[in-house]
Parts: sequence; structure tokens; C-alpha cells
Amino acid sequence: MAVRVGAVRGENLLDAVGHAEQRLGRRRLDQLLGAAAGEGGEHDRAGSDEAQLQARVRQLEEQAKRLLTQLRVVCVYISLLIWPHPSRLNLDYDFPPSVSLLEPPTTLAGLLLIAGLLFLAVRVAKREPLVSFSILWFFGNLVIESSVIPLETVFEHRTYLPSVMPVIAAVALLFRRVRPKWVAIGLLSAAAAGGALWTHQRNQVWSDAVTLWRDCVQKSPLKARPYNNLGTALVEKGRLPEAESNLQKAIALKPQYGDARYNLGYVLIRLGRMEAGSHQLLEAIRLEPENYMAHNNLGIAYLLQENYPQAIHHLREALRLKPDFETARNNLGVALKNQGDLDAALREFSEAIRLNPNFAEAYNNLGLTLKEMGKLKEAEENFSRALRINPEYATARQNLEETAAMMRKK
Repeated sequence: MAVRVGAVRGENLLDAVGHAEQRLGRRRLDQLLGAAAGEGGEHDRAGSDEAQLQARVRQLEEQAKRLLTQLRVVCVYISLLIWPHPSRLNLDYDFPPSVSLLEPPTTLAGLLLIAGLLFLAVRVAKREPLVSFSILWFFGNLVIESSVIPLETVFEHRTYLPSVMPVIAAVALLFRRVRPKWVAIGLLSAAAAGGALWTHQRNQVWSDAVTLWRDCVQKSPLKARPYNNLGTALVEKGRLPEAESNLQKAIALKPQYGDARYNLGYVLIRLGRMEAGSHQLLEAIRLEPENYMAHNNLGIAYLLQENYPQAIHHLREALRLKPDFETARNNLGVALKNQGDLDAALREFSEAIRLNPNFAEAYNNLGLTLKEMGKLKEAEENFSRALRINPEYATARQNLEETAAMMRKK
């Protein structure tokens, strides 16, 4: 019977504002409680207030670290504006946070550079208004991303808009200060040609997910996320052994990495190593109890090992977390059918089809269940529907032919 294993999960790098701070709830005591109970309530409220205070202090500490770190990040952006060679570009930076102005010392250097540039903008405002405006434009357009807002620490694309005015100012200064004019044109043309070449080289890296994440691994070798996402890209190309080694590296760097545990479990199951795959999926569930995909894939692992009670347990847990997960519905139907509960299997396959009317595997599995129940005509109809959805579905075609032959014998 056809089952579906859930897909791998790459970690998203899109900018996203962090979840709003959750407020710790406090129980309100009934005013009619006795004095002793009231005293206990005061302890509860005091404990809650203390927890809130500690959470707020931690939040302020993280915001301070981020603000200090951004002093160095902005200096990276400035250096990329001056020298954007492909060897310096990286989608996923491994950028350790600043703990204080002197840890690392480049934090203070970053503060001094930024302060110096802002001072320069004020000093030359009357004499060189374009230069002054370009400096203020650059920092003004970074003020949100490079602040206390908990976004991804470094993203090179944040320099696109800020760099517009500095480039215009640089070109204007070049034509004003360099003589003869053809020399300025030559320098500008050389810079444009070099930029075009570097853009082409960088586009080659971005042309394929494997080359992109391999580039990140080379430039951030001690960061777990690039290894996880490289593993995901390799899985999508069917290169499972390579994917396994990269996911193992991600977990070695970050043992509590739920996505990498989940993805490694998926890969190991695909490689037929059920016990090892199940272990990784259980770890993924321990780290992320709401990971319904891990429950689904763990159910598949147990199903393939013919451990139907455990398979049913995890598939039902996946559906508890995501009731409209048609893949888990189909897989649960397979487990129930193999356990002999045909009526329950029938309900699950029918629900999977209701959720996804183009679910060819569910039609095929429904047909097999009806066939086993002796309802050959209905089975034939479902095999035919599966083939209408996917004419290349060889298993459904074989089932249809076998059912038709059984009907002719009657």
C-alpha cells in the first residue's frame, strides 16, 4: 500500500520580527478565600512578578547585545559597499554577538567609525551637501534592521537601498575631482565591468540550492544551519548519503537542533535504517513536541517495521496536532488496514480524499480496502480515479487489472 513520508525542513532565512514577548499569566484568587489561602496567593503573585522581572531583564540584556553587535554589522555593510568581492559575500553569516564595547574590541572600533562618519556628515553639510546626505541616507535606511528589533543579525540585502545615495555621491565626486574627464569615465567603466563580473560569479552560486548552501558551509563552517539546509538541498536531489553527513555535522555543532534531528530521521528512514531514524525523530519530538511531521514520519518508520500499535499512536498524534493533514490520514489508514481494522481504514482514506480530492494514493488505498472487503465494483472505481489523477501510477493500474479479472471470474 502507498504511504507518504513527510518532506525535509530547511530553516527559513527570511527576515521576521520575533514573537512578541509572552506575558506570564497570574491566577486571580477568589476574594472569599481564607487568610491562609490568601497568603499563598500573595506568594504566587510575588513569584509571577519576579518571573516577569527576570524575563524583562533577559530581554533588555539581549537587546543590548544586539545593539552592540550591530555596531560591527554596520561596519561589515560599509566594507561591502567599498569592496563587494564574491569571496566576502555570504547568505548565512556566523556572527558572534558583542557582549560589551570591548568584547570583542571591534565593537568599540565600530562605534568610533560610525560616530566619525556622522560627525563628518555634520561638518561637510554646507560644503558637500550630497556627501553629507548620502552618509545620513545610509545610516537612516539601516536604523530599523540594525537596531534592537530581533531580526536576523546580518543580511547583505539590507544594504541595497542604503547604498543608492553613497554610490551617487561617489560618482559625482569622481567626475568633479578627477581630470581629464575621460579618466573618470574609464575608472567608472572599470568599476562597472568588475561589478558585472562579480555579479555573474555570485549568480552562479545562487543558481542552485546545493552550491548556495555549500558556499555558506565554507564561509560559516562552525554554524549548524548551513549544514542543515545543505542537507535539505541534497535530499531534494536524491543524494541521501551526502545529506546524512551534513545533517550529522549540524547536530554535532548544535545537539538541540530540532529541524536537523527531524531531517536526519527522514534521511535514515529513506535509507532503510529504521531504528536510527526512529531515534532521531523521537529526539526531534522531544525538542519540538508540536512537530506533526516528525510524528507522521515516525509512524511510517513503525509501520514499515510492522509495529502497528506504535505507528497508529504517532499518526493519530500527528492528526491531533494537524487534523487536516491528509498525508497522515492516508498513512493511518494503511496502519489500520494492516492491523485488520478495515472499517476504520476506510474512514481515514475517505477523509484523506475529502481533504485532497487529487490524492491518487488515497484512492488506490481505498480501492485495496474495498477489494479486501469484497466490494469489487467500488474498488474498481477508486483504482480508476487514481489513474485519472496520475496515468503513470503503475500500482493502481495493476490493482485495477487484478480487480477486473476477479470480477470477470464471478
